[in-house]
Amino acid sequence: MSKTLIFGAIGLVGALAIHTFVNPMYAASKVQDAVKNKDGDKLVEMIDFPALREDLKADFAEAMEKETDPFARGLGGAMMSGMIDGFVQPEGLAQMVNGGRASKTTPAAEALKDYSTSFGLTEFIVTLDTDNGPVEVVFAPRGLTWKIVGANLDMSKLTSGM
Repeated sequence: MSKTLIFGAIGLVGALAIHTFVNPMYAASKVQDAVKNKDGDKLVEMIDFPALREDLKADFAEAMEKETDPFARGLGGAMMSGMIDGFVQPEGLAQMVNGGRASKTTPAAEALKDYSTSFGLTEFIVTLDTDNGPVEVVFAPRGLTWKIVGANLDMSKLTSGM
């Protein structure tokens, strides 16, 4: 019985290691392949859109708190919230990827200089070093798979001049 317990513990540790390290790397690889192959439908499957929209709104709201003009802060926040809701949709992203057009907020493949990764039990981050500065793509477990749930961008570039 003790051998069964030991093998069970080893199996559990192995499964946890696969879920924590192998699955997120596999998910990031699938995202990279989808972008490279301009397969928007595959990319859409790898994104938790409600979580991504909320993450972007929170990041933008935080950036807008630094705005000194209250009119700009209120108007910018309302406009950007609506824009995020409208643009961060499966259909739009799939069309953008399938058509090969990059937006100002997503780095074009040519602008990518390097990348790095960091792991956690509940989060996996791929940091893309681009010509426009670092962009972090945040993955989190959703069931047995890992999906994109956030993106950390330099919001000051979006908020300047509002």
